[in-house]
Amino acid sequence: MSKAENKERYVILVDDDILVLQSLKDQLQSFMDDNILFETCQSAEEAIEVINDILAGGNEVCAVISDYLMGGMTGSEFIVKVKELIPQARNILLTGQADISGVAKAINKGALYRYISKPWDANDMRLTLAEALSAFEMEIALRKSNDELLTVNRELELKVKSRTLELMNTNKELQDGAEYASFVQAHLFPSMAQVSQYLPVTELYLQPYHQISGDFYWMSLPDEDGSVYFAAGDCTGHGIAGGFMSVMNIAALNEAMFQCTDRSPKGIMDYVHTRLTEMTTISDDLQHVHLRAEMTLLKFRFNASCVDYASNGNGVIVLNRETNEVIYPLRRSISAFSPDGDRTIKQGTLEDVGNLDVILFTDGITDQFGGSHNRKLGRKGLAQWISDSNGSSYPQYYQSLFAEYSKNHVTIDDALIVVFRCT
Repeated sequence: MSKAENKERYVILVDDDILVLQSLKDQLQSFMDDNILFETCQSAEEAIEVINDILAGGNEVCAVISDYLMGGMTGSEFIVKVKELIPQARNILLTGQADISGVAKAINKGALYRYISKPWDANDMRLTLAEALSAFEMEIALRKSNDELLTVNRELELKVKSRTLELMNTNKELQDGAEYASFVQAHLFPSMAQVSQYLPVTELYLQPYHQISGDFYWMSLPDEDGSVYFAAGDCTGHGIAGGFMSVMNIAALNEAMFQCTDRSPKGIMDYVHTRLTEMTTISDDLQHVHLRAEMTLLKFRFNASCVDYASNGNGVIVLNRETNEVIYPLRRSISAFSPDGDRTIKQGTLEDVGNLDVILFTDGITDQFGGSHNRKLGRKGLAQWISDSNGSSYPQYYQSLFAEYSKNHVTIDDALIVVFRCT
């Protein structure tokens, strides 16, 4: 047995017969390691004094071996006292009497490790004491481990509380920042009332995935000939990153109104792409991914009753209200890229638009899972909504359909849909 923390370890032997005590000590001391000290006492009262002195000196009592029948306090009463003083000590009771009730009392109090009948076998006594000391050591080690574990747990709790507070503070900062960014972004987008001043808009629905949207829309003031431009776009990413890109696209579109000489929708989109490239220091092969925005730009030429369009995505469907025919102006592969990394831009003109509904949308609409079959809405599903509308002027028609379709499913992206009813 090792001597831990410089504490002396004691075994207390108690018997009112001095010859028995000496014999017991001789049998055990030669068998035990030198770091175990033996103290002999001729009464329970004396033993209690010795134990208190040992404990007061900062040392340990590992085991007590006591006779049962002694003058004054009995062995079983003494063992119970020892249990109160040293709960971890292993107590062995020697008895030459058949007084089971006395032994039972010590057992019931949980004070007794073993009892051995007199006369005892020397080897049995040695083995019993060795086991008692081993059990004592194991309990001490377990207590130490538990204490260390409690200390670690307390330190961990403090660290968790501290880290939780840090995360709460960080989260509050992010939340406050996100709320303000959402406020700023919302005021960059023209309101429904502002759009309807210049364009025949019947529905405008934008649902950010989380506060800040990577989807955006933009409108110009009337040009010299009365033409008005409107763009709907989906930037790479959502949240703060997508929102930041939406601001860059809106800034480039506003600049294009003053700087771009080619006033066609494609000319303006080319200008926007060039400016976004110039505004960043990214020069790797993934530049088009970081800066990409799928955008559709419309130019309403009211004096010619037509709408010019340009797009590098698939985000437009047209309904002929007279025939209820659904038209796809942009038949394209969404993975089509030009050599410089930007999506190829398709352009065209919608003539005689008096009976047309022009619907702009982002893939947050068509990629949404929902419905009774738990599948993506897709372009076909959206086209069916458009066909079923039959030119309906029901307010928030598509917003209501989208909310019903996705009600039992998590939204996976920003979602934008804008409907123009040309007359």
